[in-house]
Amino acid sequence: MVFIISGISLPGSLDVSLTSLLDLSDNGIDETINVYLGEANRPFDINTISTEFYIEVEYDINGKISLETNSSGENLDDAWGMGLIEINSIDGNVVATKGLPTVDNFSLYAGAIHFDLEQGKNINLTGANMYSAFLDLTLNNQGILTADVRLVGNNNNETTVSTSEQTSLAQKVWIALDGIQHPISNTMADQLEDSVNIDDLKNSYQSNLDLIKDEFNNKNIIESFSMVIPEVPKTSDSLISRIANSKGKNTKDVFDEGELVFLETPFDYNLKITDFNGSEITIVNGNVYGVIKQKAT
Repeated sequence: MVFIISGISLPGSLDVSLTSLLDLSDNGIDETINVYLGEANRPFDINTISTEFYIEVEYDINGKISLETNSSGENLDDAWGMGLIEINSIDGNVVATKGLPTVDNFSLYAGAIHFDLEQGKNINLTGANMYSAFLDLTLNNQGILTADVRLVGNNNNETTVSTSEQTSLAQKVWIALDGIQHPISNTMADQLEDSVNIDDLKNSYQSNLDLIKDEFNNKNIIESFSMVIPEVPKTSDSLISRIANSKGKNTKDVFDEGELVFLETPFDYNLKITDFNGSEITIVNGNVYGVIKQKAT
């Protein structure tokens, strides 16, 4: 409410002394509050592996990854982690692509066939007196071993035994491939010589040679395999965070479809076979890496 007063006007004046007020041009507030954006690159240093030898499987690695982008805790913001990954070939639904060390036509001593001349008898032997057996092995890059067995004479591939004529004796000299010592008749015609060649020996001992071959031929050297990547805790500087940062990722899908992840500790693919003499022979050796390929999702 406004009150208006009124009355008679007389000559005169009013003089008022006003209080001096602050000059804002000199005394106003002029302060600046700085606003900062501090930036530091998240850790992104990672290791890589190149290899010729591997066992590769497909797996949804991203399905095991988690991401935290809204944490106030130290080393917990913009943090990726990953759950335990276990892959085992015996599960039945694991399909593997392999690139394994190979060997071609590796020979192992597998025994021998000897000739035992009857003691005290006049028997001469010419040609090979021993035929060595060799196991020839080939291992392909899928881990499949194939084998063959061959015989090799130590002095050509034929053997002849003979004896000198003695007119007072009925004589027969023979190579007993059947293992039998035949009876001798005093009226029989002499047989002063007998021969065998390598084909005769192969035919006689084929079952023995096949037994050796069958133990090695068409064998899958990789009976089973497993891959394990341990759990990676979710921190700002975890390995998964480093990988994500190096690739400029901002979701939990850190790995691209078809991308390969190498397990850093390889398997020592060291195939050894003990030969006929008891010597352990290394057939093939190399480091084989486990590789997981990010599958399409």
